[in-house]
Amino acid sequence: MRSTILLLAAALALPVLSKEIRWTSSKPATELEYQLIDLGVQDDFEAEITIDAPGRTAGIFFRAHENKDFETGPDGDSPGVEGIYGYSVLLLPDNSVEFTKSNGAKKIRNGVLNSSDRATTLRISAIGETLRVTRGAATVGTGGDWFLSGSLYFVALPGEADAPPATVTIKEFKDLPRAENWQPLFNGENFDGWRQWGSEEWAIEDGMIIGRSGPKKSEGYLATDRTWKDFRVRGTFKMLGEGNFGLFYHSTITLRENDGYPMISGVQGEVEPGYPSSTGWLYESYKRGWLIEPPKDTLAAYVLKPTDWNTIEIESKGNVVTTWVNGVRALRFDDPEPQLFEGSFALQLHAGGVDGIAWKDLYVVEE
Repeated sequence: MRSTILLLAAALALPVLSKEIRWTSSKPATELEYQLIDLGVQDDFEAEITIDAPGRTAGIFFRAHENKDFETGPDGDSPGVEGIYGYSVLLLPDNSVEFTKSNGAKKIRNGVLNSSDRATTLRISAIGETLRVTRGAATVGTGGDWFLSGSLYFVALPGEADAPPATVTIKEFKDLPRAENWQPLFNGENFDGWRQWGSEEWAIEDGMIIGRSGPKKSEGYLATDRTWKDFRVRGTFKMLGEGNFGLFYHSTITLRENDGYPMISGVQGEVEPGYPSSTGWLYESYKRGWLIEPPKDTLAAYVLKPTDWNTIEIESKGNVVTTWVNGVRALRFDDPEPQLFEGSFALQLHAGGVDGIAWKDLYVVEE
C-alpha cells in the first residue's frame, strides 16, 4: 500500500507549465546558439511550442544529452549542434519542419512537415517509445528507443547574416509518468522479497539499498525471491567510490560447498565507474563472458556520471536484450544462442573489495 501511495503522490506532483517559456537568440545570426531549458530531466511529456526564425534554422532538442568529450568519429553526424545528441524538432529556412534523431553515430530524419505559415505552432508528444510531432492536421511519428530520457534545449543554427533573432516559445508543457505499468521491486523499508548471498554487507539507509564490502571482501549479491522470463527492469544507482557492480537478470545463485562462496549463473548488466564506461553492457557469468565487448566510441559510454546518480534499464524479450544508461541506448543484442531463460534479479558487489553502491527506484514491468 505504501508503495502505491508513493507512486500516486509522485504522479500528482508531476509539473504542468504555469506560464510559457520564451527564448530569443542573442548572438549574431551567423553563429550557433543553444540554451538548456530549466525543466529537469524528462521521460514522457506533451508540449506545444512555437518557432519564429526567418532566415535560419531553429527549434528544440528533447530527451537530449550534452557531451563535449564524446567524439563522433568519421561517420558520425549530429544535426547541426556539436555535442548535443537526442531528438530534434527544427523549423528550416524553407519553412518545413524536420524531425530527426542523432546519437553521434547516425542521424536519421523521422519526417518533414510543410506549411505556408512561417510562424509555426507544433505539438510534441513523447510517450514511451512513441514519438509524434504535429503541425496543423499533419503528424509525423517514429518508434523512439534511442533515447528514453534527457533534457530540453532551445537551439538556433547559423543562418543569414541579416536574419532577425530567432524566437522559440514553449506554450504548454505537461510532464507525464512513464507509460508502462511499472511495479516496485523494493519497498524502501525492508528486504521483503529479497535474499542476501555471501558475506558482503547490505543495509537500508534513508529508503535506499546500500551495499558495502564485508570483512572477507568477497563476492556478494542481493537477489529477488521471484524470477522473471521476459521483462523490463530499471534502477537508479550511485557508486560510492571504486569497485565493480552489476544488475543481474535470469540469475540463479548457489553456495560453493567447501567455503560457502556464492556462485551466480546469470547475465550481468555491468555497472562500473570508468569513464568512458562499460556500464550497460552485458556479461554472462561462468559461461560466455562479454556477450558483446564493450566499445568506448559510443555515446552511451560517455553519459555515466561516476560520482552522481545514474540509471540503468534492461529489457529482455525472447532472444533480444536492450539496455539503456541514463536514458541512452547502449546496446540491442539478438542472442543467437541464449543460455539462460528465467531467473531472479540480483544486485552485485564484485569480489576483491569495493567502496560501495547505493540503489533506489527499482522497478519492473513483466512483458
